[in-house]
Amino acid sequence: MNDRKVVLITGANRGLGYETALKFAREGHIAYTSMRDMKKAGNIMTVAERENLALIPIELDITDERSIRACADKIIEREKRIDILVNNAGIGYLGFITDASEEDMKSHFETNVYGTLKVTKHIARHMIGRRSGTIVNISGANGIAAFPGMGLYSACKSAIESLSETFCLELGYFGIKVRDIIPGTVNTGMENRPYDFYKGLNEADPAWEGLPGKLKAFYADNIRKAVMPEKAAVIIYKAAMRKSGRLRYSCLGQTGMLLMIRKILSDRWFMAFFKKLVFPYKQNKAE
Repeated sequence: MNDRKVVLITGANRGLGYETALKFAREGHIAYTSMRDMKKAGNIMTVAERENLALIPIELDITDERSIRACADKIIEREKRIDILVNNAGIGYLGFITDASEEDMKSHFETNVYGTLKVTKHIARHMIGRRSGTIVNISGANGIAAFPGMGLYSACKSAIESLSETFCLELGYFGIKVRDIIPGTVNTGMENRPYDFYKGLNEADPAWEGLPGKLKAFYADNIRKAVMPEKAAVIIYKAAMRKSGRLRYSCLGQTGMLLMIRKILSDRWFMAFFKKLVFPYKQNKAE
């Protein structure tokens, strides 16, 4: 294969990252699948051996500068380059902003924003030197229309939207392409992670008047109707491989309708519509 790419995918031990790495490898490219815990690499190694794929697990903690340098240096030493970076790693769980602890706030931004920035900053330096490369950021519909119960996650995705535009303007000068992927709701298994996806919803708190239960039901239904990661991985692959200057790509599913409504309606009407969609009950007006 003459145009074989060296690709680094963060957070690739499961879900969307795993399927994206698998797609690149099956198309003949060299896919480095990063993860914090190398004990979780068993499945990737099994698939790589069974299908004879260049699917290579590598240790990476995107919040740790030394880990980022070690990961990048190891790949560059072995392959002499990194052609494509896919910033996929992230965390997220439900909870009202007013109930969020300082730890919740820090963990969201440290991983989803600062981690993405740290990795991109390091890899971009290498790409600038080569005057070539592609950076793919996974943002989300949450970055365009904030979702109740996912305020911290939405704020992080809004930041990624803005950073993607900035990267596109700054790095484009050096021939580096930037892609911003808006996958909508993807069934990544986030709700089945080791931490409790619903941990921020205190259903026993009478102050919330049953809202946590309604929100939990809304997201559970949303996840059941979500886009499968294999489909989203195809969009990511095609976006990364295209030579055009297009920035944004989407595979929104049902979320696409919500974003279309967001563009059409005024803020007042959209908020009223969304509240009814998520919290189908008669609201009490403040005294």
